[in-house]
Amino acid sequence: GLIVKVHTSNYAVQGFTAAVDEATLAPIAHAAGLPLMTDLGSGALVDLAAYGLPAEPLPQAMLAAGCDVVTFSGDKLLGGPQAGLIVGTREAVGSIRKFPMKRALRLSKLPFAALEATLRLYLRPERLVQDLPTLRLLTRPQAQIAALAAQLLPELAAAVAPRFTVETVVLQSQIGSGSL
Repeated sequence: GLIVKVHTSNYAVQGFTAAVDEATLAPIAHAAGLPLMTDLGSGALVDLAAYGLPAEPLPQAMLAAGCDVVTFSGDKLLGGPQAGLIVGTREAVGSIRKFPMKRALRLSKLPFAALEATLRLYLRPERLVQDLPTLRLLTRPQAQIAALAAQLLPELAAAVAPRFTVETVVLQSQIGSGSL
């Protein structure tokens, strides 16, 4: 058995509902003899609020709260290759390693090397915005985006005219939900 909690990064549960945090859920799971797994989806490793972005739960915080297994993406917010990452206690990860499908689902050498290179960037947090393309793009000032859009607009408009018109519009967007 297993208790799984999924982070609601790209959907909302509405109505008469309540969320139970991991620190509350972990003792309940463990008292029942069950491991607690949390799927974070996008998987940020640093506090995005420090960069002016919406905060996301961190894998290290979930482990500190008592989760046995935390899963998240290697791409998206982490900024590495497309991969599913699993972190957790030695016991829980040891059980996963014994699963017969593990060999078929493991990361191959090239994506593994790309993931290692990405994770090494996190060892220098003071350079992360400069060195990690995903974070650099997510923290790009709106004025810089507007200037780039203005530069691209004439060529794009000419390419699709006269069937379509092209204009720039300032909008709010959301990180996640498949947008990365």
